[in-house]
Amino acid sequence: MSDLDKPLTTPEVQEPQVSAYQIILRHYKELSDIKYGNVDDRNMEESTSWDWLHTLVLKPKQLMKYKIGTCWDQSLYTYAKLKEEFGANNVKAVGWWLTLLNGKTQSHTTVIVKDGNKYYWSEHAWEEFSGIHGAYESFGKAMREIKSHVPKHKSVLWRDDISKAYDKLLEVNGNINARMFVREVFGINF
Repeated sequence: MSDLDKPLTTPEVQEPQVSAYQIILRHYKELSDIKYGNVDDRNMEESTSWDWLHTLVLKPKQLMKYKIGTCWDQSLYTYAKLKEEFGANNVKAVGWWLTLLNGKTQSHTTVIVKDGNKYYWSEHAWEEFSGIHGAYESFGKAMREIKSHVPKHKSVLWRDDISKAYDKLLEVNGNINARMFVREVFGINF
């Protein structure tokens, strides 16, 4: 049988491979129209004040609805989305809590993603460091990069993996207030 007599076959077309960086970047861009701020549960509007009982920590759908959120809201969104893409064992939420001498506090939460033997830090809310950082050779190197940007202070409380707390918060029926978030993530009651 000659080649002309053989039935035509369609070659198998393979989807182009999407890199981990492209996936992380897609979710990062989803946050591009999110304004930094917080929502008060008494009127479900942006608030210029902070009240531990009435300031909401927004779940992913709420964040997209209100288009406003702190690093807590934005990292919770990023964690949930990247966990769907990469699996629970490959995404870690991390954070730090700092109590200053005047009693004021600072904190931050962010996300590190593992893809094979590469690690990426996905940061949206910390404006000065906004972007996708990496690839790092290890989780430890990604953490060292984050820690290098945090004020050196003896009372910094580091949480190198707050993923279980994030999973628990994502399962909460109803709203999450700032006090509940701090208790779950940092183990601080007030």
